[in-house]
Amino acid sequence: REPIPTARNKKMMRFSLLLVLLFASNKGLGFQFSPIVLGHRSVVCRLSDGDDAETLRARAAALREEVAALQAEAEKERSNDIEPSKPKRIVSRPPPQRTPPQKKRNVVTSDVSWSDRALASLPYVLPLSDALPYGKYVFHEFPEVAITVAPFIPFIMLITAIPLGQLICFVALSVASRNPSFSRFSRFSFQQAILMDISLIFPQLLGTIFGITSIKFPTAVVEPASTTIFFFILLSSLYAIVSNFRGQLPNNVPLFSETADRTMGPF
Repeated sequence: REPIPTARNKKMMRFSLLLVLLFASNKGLGFQFSPIVLGHRSVVCRLSDGDDAETLRARAAALREEVAALQAEAEKERSNDIEPSKPKRIVSRPPPQRTPPQKKRNVVTSDVSWSDRALASLPYVLPLSDALPYGKYVFHEFPEVAITVAPFIPFIMLITAIPLGQLICFVALSVASRNPSFSRFSRFSFQQAILMDISLIFPQLLGTIFGITSIKFPTAVVEPASTTIFFFILLSSLYAIVSNFRGQLPNNVPLFSETADRTMGPF
């Protein structure tokens, strides 16, 4: 099986053929050749006995020029094969810019009526009434703290005087928070007060279980835990009530505001 001629072999064959023609022209042989295609050019060589020396020299010069052109072309191709390709320039992407998280601002609504502001503040009496037992250590050490709770005492007494009053208030707030007849401003506080009251179920449940099993925790653990629960509910309720009376949505309460807003949806 004959090998397939490569580009370099073809160049060498053409070059050898040109040398043969050149040799024939110098010897003055009486041969007649058909047109020879060299690359993209055609060189016609016709030799006869009647040609003079000047004609033969001219044809030989043309052949030499053609050989030189072929050699230059072959040399150029050889240099292109040897020369390594230049590496592509790697353009690094700029690092993504991260925008710092924006602090949620209170939404000021100047068109909120005073009735809606008062109605949105009342639900926070429910978590305050459930958080009062956890403040017994605070009231014992600092009686002046009771002044902050004094305005809510009549409402707390009313809720506790009614049988199952806390449960009735809880169900009423749950229904009202989904009632579109109330403004969104009021319904947000309804939902947030419900979530705050639900969070107090877990410590109450733990206290009931430990009371039944007669397991007693040391005072060094119970006192700071109870004080933390009381102050968290008290400060969150005071913040929400003050924001409501200022016409601002109290949406910066940790753990509860985002959940309340997500539960209500866009309406």
